[in-house]
Amino acid sequence: MNTKFNGSFYTPVEIAEWLTERVSKNYTAYKKVKVLEPSCGDGVFLDTFSAAFGDTVYTADAVELNSHAHQLVLDKKTPNVNVYNGDFLFWETRSSYDLIIGNPPYIARKRLDDKQAEKCKQIHISNGLENKEISNIWTSFLIKSASHLSNKGILAFVLPTELLQVNYSKEIRKYLLDRFERLEIISFKSLAFEDIEQDTVILIAYKKTEMENGLYFAEVSTVSQLRSQNLTFTRHHGDHNAKWSSYILTEEDMSFLEGVSEKCKKVSDFCTSVAGIVTAANSYFILTSDDVKKYKLEKYAKKIVQRGIFINGSVEISESDYNEISNSGKPCYLIDLNSVKESEFSDSLMQYLKKGRELEIHQRYKCKLRPRWFDVPSIWKSEGLFFKRGHKYPKLVVNNADVYVTDSAYRIKMKSDYNIQAFAYSFYNSLTLLYSELNGRYYGGGVLELTPNEFKSLPVPYVDIEKEEFSLFSQNFKSKKTIEDLIKINDEKVLSSIKGLSPDDIIRVHNIYQKVKRRRLRES
Repeated sequence: MNTKFNGSFYTPVEIAEWLTERVSKNYTAYKKVKVLEPSCGDGVFLDTFSAAFGDTVYTADAVELNSHAHQLVLDKKTPNVNVYNGDFLFWETRSSYDLIIGNPPYIARKRLDDKQAEKCKQIHISNGLENKEISNIWTSFLIKSASHLSNKGILAFVLPTELLQVNYSKEIRKYLLDRFERLEIISFKSLAFEDIEQDTVILIAYKKTEMENGLYFAEVSTVSQLRSQNLTFTRHHGDHNAKWSSYILTEEDMSFLEGVSEKCKKVSDFCTSVAGIVTAANSYFILTSDDVKKYKLEKYAKKIVQRGIFINGSVEISESDYNEISNSGKPCYLIDLNSVKESEFSDSLMQYLKKGRELEIHQRYKCKLRPRWFDVPSIWKSEGLFFKRGHKYPKLVVNNADVYVTDSAYRIKMKSDYNIQAFAYSFYNSLTLLYSELNGRYYGGGVLELTPNEFKSLPVPYVDIEKEEFSLFSQNFKSKKTIEDLIKINDEKVLSSIKGLSPDDIIRVHNIYQKVKRRRLRES
């Protein structure tokens, strides 16, 4: 598999062959089929057409931006295929197509030039979507492609799993549900694009079909099993407001969970949560203990936690925990010059700032917006820390070391009548952690991430506890073998506080949590 010059990756041959063969069966009664491949790369989909369509006459238009890849496709001289060298975003045609198939590029907005970004935005607006900046180019490829389908056309794309789970894809999911009679999503238990750890799904969208209408999901273990494994599709009633990442659960399970979660308050009912400190240059503004001494910056240095991995395995960070981080040589001292007059700067600080200018730190975008480039804004501490990315489980920590935190975490400030220890204790239960899995998004390596709103919307069955009880909980947290061992015990108190939830219901919630988490971590 080769890296595309524009940052995306070519489709495995097995996927291209299987997908073309599957959709081509819908055209056996057609005398002629018109096909579009909007980002053909080296032609892996085009190579499958002759075998898949058989006696059905087809013509195909293929578009490719990269001139080298375009030439490779031209050299193949594939019959009935017209190949265009250009950017599909700007490619114009009056044709409509019976089939649009391919693997659109996955390029984040920040990597697009201004003309591309504006064109993507206009494609969305002209097709009834929101007037806002796009997040990734694949959404615009999908929307523009769908606009060129014939009345009975089929769209067959390999897409990132972001289609199912991220907030910016919400309107894409609604768009698909509104405009296609049947949607089929096929996912993989193992990575289809191993070289980039990119989770992908296959989307087949039918504008008109004689099959049952609705939203359907199927899952295969590996790409190689696509052909040999008979797909079993499960129907889900598409909710315009819901993510589709819960597809591995039955609708009965989802209905059960919604009933349970509705009895709980949300994170936002108990606390406010704000992103941590944005330095704009962590490697410059956050130093190790040795560097602080070297540059004699002790009086400007403040304790800070840069990454959640520094405090793995604990539900609180103590003074001794922080000292361990410092002694290990990790960067954990923030240079804070706010309110310090430049006339009071020490010679050693002046030298350090000179080094920053030599490194062009002052030219960084966020630094240039500051009245003084070296004044890091919004420096304040919080009672608790929630690290927005986690692996085995989401990480909520009580801040007993009085430390600051970077924007790797959200700063938690409890509302009146609630305390941080009870909140942390209550957070670690199967229901809340399950909704972290359902609300968040994950990447190929299994990393789970929650945006601010996703975190705020988590259901938490809050229970009051004594300080001694939290102390015991903290000890058990440190000595646990797995998070499942801990929360299974914690469920007995936390989840049992939910009115009407039986012991069997609690076990059911825990089992669903394990199922969803294992899917993310790709565990059997």
